[in-house]
Amino acid sequence: MKGKNCFFLFLFLGDQESPELAMRAEFAQLRQHYLVGRSKQTGRVIGTTRSGYPKYESVYCEGVLTDLGVLDSEDWEHRSRALIEKYREWDMYRRLLEYTGSCAWLRRDKERERYALGLHMSRIFENPEWVGYEEFHAQKNGLGDDLVIEKAIEKINAEMQRNAGNIHMDVVSRYIIARCADETAATMVAEDGKSLGGAMDAIWEVAKEGMVNKKAVLGADPAFDAVDGYFGFNRADDIRYAVLAAVSGDVPVTPPAHSSARVVLDLADFL
Repeated sequence: MKGKNCFFLFLFLGDQESPELAMRAEFAQLRQHYLVGRSKQTGRVIGTTRSGYPKYESVYCEGVLTDLGVLDSEDWEHRSRALIEKYREWDMYRRLLEYTGSCAWLRRDKERERYALGLHMSRIFENPEWVGYEEFHAQKNGLGDDLVIEKAIEKINAEMQRNAGNIHMDVVSRYIIARCADETAATMVAEDGKSLGGAMDAIWEVAKEGMVNKKAVLGADPAFDAVDGYFGFNRADDIRYAVLAAVSGDVPVTPPAHSSARVVLDLADFL
């Protein structure tokens, strides 16, 4: 009889743990591996092909690769919010939004919201290895009121504004700004003679060493190495990954205007 009691007690305790496991499994299904882009037909006929077949309108759609497959971004966001609602974790999500609000490389509210959802679905706030773990749980503002940090970020943003629409420079500027959360790195960026354009030139100098037929391909790692070397940063893989995860996809980097060659910053292996 005692054995049976112990046996049933074991089953009862096991059942008590299962809701936690089920919850984690649901969040894991929506964990964002990386963003994808694809075209989708709307069903609206906009003309005919040369062969006489209907030509349908196509629109560009952003998607998210998860364990459930590729989901449209809006569908993924809807499912993610529904999961947060199911487990009453809105307070945690608001804290994540507060954290992403201090991530200066996220420039629009939509980016901050999506990044916060991605962090939430991965439940990264439970992982002590996460680069933002201590800052998040202390609810510190990584930028604070430090004048050196503000000066460095304003300097990079001002240069980026003069090159508005240049998606190539945008990735590099986000990385530099992310590094500026550290006062030592911000001091290096704020130095006279250092600039976003100078960092782009440093990338180009590395890339052109591997030129073939006036073209070169440079991976993300050596590109960020070039930026680190230019400013004097120590290597920080966690920040590299955070920025790449925020922008995702393959992002081209254009060399200086006087050159006819083209450099590609290939991010695929880092997402």
